[in-house]
Amino acid sequence: MSFYHLEIIQFLIGLFIVIASYVFILYHRKPLLDYAFKDETNIRKSFAALTSMGYFLIFIPVLLVGINTTPPDNYSVANHIQRIIYFEAGLLFLVGILHMGIMTIFSTKMKFEKT
Repeated sequence: MSFYHLEIIQFLIGLFIVIASYVFILYHRKPLLDYAFKDETNIRKSFAALTSMGYFLIFIPVLLVGINTTPPDNYSVANHIQRIIYFEAGLLFLVGILHMGIMTIFSTKMKFEKT
């Protein structure tokens, strides 16, 4: 495989991770928003729209920054694949940290309101 094919594969894998994570969030976000905002539909809709835009404003630049246009001087396919694995693992880590933070905020709010 050439350098450019591997870069395209890296971008597509990253894009799949970002979109799959977003679909997962959409699926599980409704109960949290219902609980957090109750009858305040305008605030709920605004929050949902802003978080959706924010999600893509965070992760699309990360995907674009990960693209290399020229191979490094000591290029080898094995090193390139290793770099791709590190990049995708870092992307998954960022997605996980973001979602853990959001779940922590919502679950803390739920715990304090129950007591």
